[in-house]
Amino acid sequence: VLLRGAVPEPLRSDDGEPTSEGLPEAWETGLDSMLERLTPLAGRVVLLGDMAYPSGPGIDCLSEHPDDVSACNTPYEDAVLVEHNAMERRVAEAHGVEYVDIIPWFCTDTTCPAVIGGITTHRDAMHINENYVVFLSSALAESTGLTPRA
Repeated sequence: VLLRGAVPEPLRSDDGEPTSEGLPEAWETGLDSMLERLTPLAGRVVLLGDMAYPSGPGIDCLSEHPDDVSACNTPYEDAVLVEHNAMERRVAEAHGVEYVDIIPWFCTDTTCPAVIGGITTHRDAMHINENYVVFLSSALAESTGLTPRA
């Protein structure tokens, strides 16, 4: 089983009202509960860490800055949810689940470029560009031991 979640701006319900209060704790509790139930049933579970999030829609920014791709880069500290990813790794490892940190696929130690290998990394603020997903298939295969399908 291959798992991946997305975090930016989620909400939880508190007596029917949306709130972000207590969200990190709720996410951790939910992940822990899900992995506790899932791992005995699955032969293998791999959790992909959360991705880096650009400061704005990637393709829109690149269209606005066709001569300066670097204007669309996002600083690492703005793009990466470090504490969240550390929590997910900790919970995964507590359940014997493999954790794959995908941040190196998107960022250097300081910057998360809008374009890598000539390919736009994000379609918008929440989704990886489809061509970049294909580009990453080898990295995913290598990090998980899974073989990409043609």
